Amino acid sequence: TPSAAAPAVPAGADLSLAQLAPYVTPNSGFYRIDTALVVPQVDPATWRLRIHGRVRREIELSFADLLARPWWSGTSPWPASPTKSAGT
Repeated sequence: TPSAAAPAVPAGADLSLAQLAPYVTPNSGFYRIDTALVVPQVDPATWRLRIHGRVRREIELSFADLLARPWWSGTSPWPASPTKSAGT
């Protein structure tokens, strides 16, 4: 991980250049490559997500647990930053 965050973009900087990619990729800019012939189906009543391995605390969540967690939308200073500590 970096030792310090990158400096903020200076006030008044014009980043609207045609050759410059946007800082945030819109949802429509993502795509999915699927090599399965059939889209997998899961039973929400029995499906579980297990987070284990090199983690501080192992946790297992049901589909209902995930839906019960607060929704969050926005940007983060780091890619794949956790928005909430697992298990809290």
